Amino acid sequence: EGEGDLPSLGSSPHTDWGVLTIILQPPSSPTALQVLSGEKEWVDVPPIENTVVVNVGDFAELLSHVNHLEPGETFTSPIHRVQHCSRGARKS
Repeated sequence: EGEGDLPSLGSSPHTDWGVLTIILQPPSSPTALQVLSGEKEWVDVPPIENTVVVNVGDFAELLSHVNHLEPGETFTSPIHRVQHCSRGARKS
């Protein structure tokens, strides 16, 4: 992979360790961000004009459990990865 138009891995599957991660994806950029669904399938997160993606981090997940929130009210830090689809440099 990584040759021609085939995607290569820009970052391996991971969660973010902080509280929040805010991601700006320019609409002109290729879809690179993917999240792991509950069905264990990778789902594209396409760029949408005038929007940001907000990922809850591991620390926010921990705090939501420590604060004894009701089931369904806790946060989950999503497993995600980045596919690198262009020949140019990726900014992160």
